[in-house]
Amino acid sequence: GIEGHASEPAVLSPRELECLQWIAEGKTAWECAVILCLSQHTVRCYLESARHKLHATSNTHAVSIAHRAGLLFDPL
Repeated sequence: GIEGHASEPAVLSPRELECLQWIAEGKTAWECAVILCLSQHTVRCYLESARHKLHATSNTHAVSIAHRAGLLFDPL
């Protein structure tokens, strides 16, 4: 079916996906930073980039889009 106007699925970097995955698990940007051994600023940059690529208005929206697109893993 025809959904949205994106002809190509968004291509997110492994780090962007990793950050989104943790946000999907209910973690904050600060918690993501601790888990991934990154600075909070870096995590926020990854999330902003992911939101931009997914045309999302928020992290929650980005998680939803990525999940529907099959980009995220289901929690174990």
